[in-house]
Amino acid sequence: MKKILIIGASGFVGENLFKYLSSTSNHELIGTYYSQMKKDYIFLDYTKKKSFIRILEKLKPDVIVWSAGEKNLSRTENDISFDIKENLEPIKDLVFYQKNQKTSKPYLIFLSSDYVFSGIKGNYTTKDVPDPKTKYGLSKYYSELEIINNSKNYCILRVGGIVGEGGKFFNWICNEIKNHHSIDLYKEYFSPTPIMTLCETVFLIIQKQLKGIFHISGNTRLSKFQFGLELKKCFSNNKSVLIEKKESKNILTEDRSLISSIEFLGVSDLNFFLKRFKP
Repeated sequence: MKKILIIGASGFVGENLFKYLSSTSNHELIGTYYSQMKKDYIFLDYTKKKSFIRILEKLKPDVIVWSAGEKNLSRTENDISFDIKENLEPIKDLVFYQKNQKTSKPYLIFLSSDYVFSGIKGNYTTKDVPDPKTKYGLSKYYSELEIINNSKNYCILRVGGIVGEGGKFFNWICNEIKNHHSIDLYKEYFSPTPIMTLCETVFLIIQKQLKGIFHISGNTRLSKFQFGLELKKCFSNNKSVLIEKKESKNILTEDRSLISSIEFLGVSDLNFFLKRFKP
């Protein structure tokens, strides 16, 4: 039995991971929270290095899953120091802790993002060289490099846009459709990745102790507009109107779609999710 620490377990992704791993394995699960208090979780401010390291040394986890960090682009793009503090420095501290363990070194699973790519070409594989154009994507890429260069026991998982109940983008579209509103959606391509797909993937990663860089997605390339149309089909007798919003003539349509790594063939995909989704 392993002791698995999920950093950021009170967020949308972390909470789903915590619940899934708790119900499908015999491992000991420990979750952390910062702003969203959870009764059975541990408070952790990972921006305070000394207390962060102290908690890690006390818990001595066998597996650390990083699902935390600041994902709000409006904040990270306008304040680079905030972005570094929230998304890069804690990863350096994690790797520092890992390297300094004299006996067994914990296995680190870092949830990265499709934002390490610019979106110029789409259908990215792990062989493509990252070329982020946002500060958030840059901090994710620098975090990857920190892990690659200084750790030997890690798995970096780049994840397509995560969808599912509880996710901000997903909930917003569902609420607009339920209320029969008109919705403007850009022709911005991505790989909608059901939260269950991610949970199943992390479970497999822990089981197989996979090392290196991997991609996971819902195996379907859609624009935000196309995804909205697919989601609307799940609602009966709906009168909402979806409008494809055009990009400026000077701006290329972004495409951050990912090709899933072959190691994850068999995990549930977007079509499976949409067939089972009950609004």
